[in-house]
Amino acid sequence: MKSTSRHAAVLFIAFTLVSPSHAQPLVTIDTVTVGNAGNLADTAIMETDGTSGYGAVPYIFSIGKYEVTIEQYTAFLNSVAAVTSESHLVNLWDDRMGSNPFISGISRSGSGTSEDPYRYTVRGDGNSPITYVSWFDAARFANWMHHGATNDASTETGAYTLNGASGNVFVTKNAEAIWWIPTEDEWYKAAYYKGGGTHAGYWVYPTQSDNEPGNTIGEATNQLNYYHNGVYAVTRDPFLTHDVNHLTAVGAFSNSAGA
Repeated sequence: MKSTSRHAAVLFIAFTLVSPSHAQPLVTIDTVTVGNAGNLADTAIMETDGTSGYGAVPYIFSIGKYEVTIEQYTAFLNSVAAVTSESHLVNLWDDRMGSNPFISGISRSGSGTSEDPYRYTVRGDGNSPITYVSWFDAARFANWMHHGATNDASTETGAYTLNGASGNVFVTKNAEAIWWIPTEDEWYKAAYYKGGGTHAGYWVYPTQSDNEPGNTIGEATNQLNYYHNGVYAVTRDPFLTHDVNHLTAVGAFSNSAGA
């Protein structure tokens, strides 16, 4: 059951709390600290070869309190991908962000030239999580945040040295990274670790619970946005409703905080 629940998050960026830029950032992200450095892995979840499980992290780090939102990603796009013909920047926007009625979030107009720049606009609730983001899109967002999230911030250096890279290219995090995409161990610990010591153990679900979550939006405990007991969380209907966005705003499940 844990392997299913691990897909509850769309995107987190882990980081320290220092920024090299003095300019006002276009995006700020609330964070939480993940402590208990040197914790044991969750041996209930093993690799296929029978070796160690997930979640052991030998250092303290911080991670985004919520998923990166549509509004935050829209600000990023308008900053770095308004006037460009470079594919790695043009493709930071996926046309399904504006066309999928169930989880769409950002529309694009314009042609990307200085006379007619791309303009990115939030569709629906900008506090919902962004979707259709690739690893390289997330890495460029991390680089942009690393450099202060300003209009002149680079997408190609910082946490990751990309220089236009995309697709089947192996890229590792730079040692000086300030913001980065968390490792699976970092994400797993942030989602499931019980805390309070290095032998505290892990919750089964990322809602601080060993019991299967419900999907009722609001103040109830142990709830998630997923298809459960034959209905979707937003509509309480058994079928996808074509004129309804099924994303929920970050913080919508106000008493179902992660570990």
